[in-house]
Amino acid sequence: MLKSAPLPLEALARVFDNSEDCVKLVDANGRLLWMNEGGLCAMEIDDFALVEGGDWAGFWPEEHAPTVRGAYEARPAAMTRFDAFCPTAKGTPKWWEVTVTPVDDDEGGLFGFMAVSRDVTERRVAAENRELLLREMRHRQGNTLALVSALMRMHGGASPETKGFVRAMSERLAALGRAQGLVGERVVGAGETLVLRDVVAALAEPLAGPDCTLTLDVPEGLELPRAHLDVVGVILGELAVNAAKHGAFAQGGTVAVSARAEADGRLTIRWAEAPREPIGATEREGGQGIELMGRIARAKGAAFGVDWFDDRLEARLELPAAA
Repeated sequence: MLKSAPLPLEALARVFDNSEDCVKLVDANGRLLWMNEGGLCAMEIDDFALVEGGDWAGFWPEEHAPTVRGAYEARPAAMTRFDAFCPTAKGTPKWWEVTVTPVDDDEGGLFGFMAVSRDVTERRVAAENRELLLREMRHRQGNTLALVSALMRMHGGASPETKGFVRAMSERLAALGRAQGLVGERVVGAGETLVLRDVVAALAEPLAGPDCTLTLDVPEGLELPRAHLDVVGVILGELAVNAAKHGAFAQGGTVAVSARAEADGRLTIRWAEAPREPIGATEREGGQGIELMGRIARAKGAAFGVDWFDDRLEARLELPAAA
């Protein structure tokens, strides 16, 4: 805490008047005692006398007033930070990044609070514009995947030699599209991660048949870096499609997907599938799909492998630590 209160306002003004931030001194009850020249300009207040002595929280919109009031009503007093919207005195919309610091008097008692509000409107607007742009890009990407799939079916599906390939690639594109669609459900400003459990569920649940028990052992708080979305979408999508064609999703049985964060930052995802009918490992091992998944994993700096048994298969995807 600052130990210089009660502060000579002339000295305070000399320190902060040239700052572009809105710097305010409020008493222990939140009443405005002083505001720097930069703050008056930022808030478009022509004369501090018009607001002097007013309740600081009262100048904020109703939805943000409790947050502001809590910053100076909490006891014991402590430094707090928050972001909130507040228009200027003349109605200009602005977003503020606010730091509130307790100020002690000469005897160690609470004198009031120093509140520094930084105008972050441009940053906020830029983030919102970025989100709009990303939504449009995701929409176009989804349309592109659908168009590629339709063109493949139109021009290659009629040929017996390519019909199987077209069907398999269409299923893979659909799986990738489902994974990419999850990005649109997350707020970009919250970080460059997705909830891994949501990604796994979107890829596996739509293909699980009624006679198959699907278990997701993925911690609720485990996050997937957005940079890994493509490789997870393609590989888990491929495993789900295979299970729906000739595995547990089609025949019945069990599929268990688990994920763990390793101590070194790596992320390990396991797919354990046990169909009701025995697995002919020689028929599926080394197939085009397995080779494709391995290549995609290596291209992304990940590792992928499948272990085959008479009654089950176990696949493992190891993702590198996020940069």
